[in-house]
Amino acid sequence: MANWTDKYICMNDRPMASYDGSRTLADIPNGTILYITEVPDYRGIHCSPGQWGKTEYEGQTGYVPINMTVKLLNYDGQPPANNTQTDDSRP
Repeated sequence: MANWTDKYICMNDRPMASYDGSRTLADIPNGTILYITEVPDYRGIHCSPGQWGKTEYEGQTGYVPINMTVKLLNYDGQPPANNTQTDDSRP
């Protein structure tokens, strides 16, 4: 689920910030349920800033910053063992 202090998060055409050269495809409102289909270079339990998840929103496929999301369900449809935010530094 999109979860950030602003009203939305940006979905970009590549797994990088727009100031690094990607193009913003959509502004996703806070609270929107997203299905993250892959996280390039994911190597552990927690995602850190700089990791991007591939998702689809309003018919477009792009990437969102994983540290600006909250995991609600695992791929099997079950809640995660500890339903916490993916970035441990945020309350």
